[in-house]
Amino acid sequence: MTQYTNRKMADIDYVCEKGDGNTREAQGLHRNNIERIVQIPNLEMEVLGTIEVHLEKSTREVTAEFQVTTATVWKILHG
Repeated sequence: MTQYTNRKMADIDYVCEKGDGNTREAQGLHRNNIERIVQIPNLEMEVLGTIEVHLEKSTREVTAEFQVTTATVWKILHG
């Protein structure tokens, strides 16, 4: 089984969600979404920094703050 980095898993999660079950749409988003791919390391650092400062925050609160899916936050925290 292929092992992906947190960054790659977050990208996969993002394009699958935006593609809404449409494989071709998700593939197009992945190819054309270079800006999002570059931002993922920053997202990881921001999420981890927020959790470090605010240990009481739930994943739901972090999800709302960064406007990402719960799965993305979990992958960052448990990756």
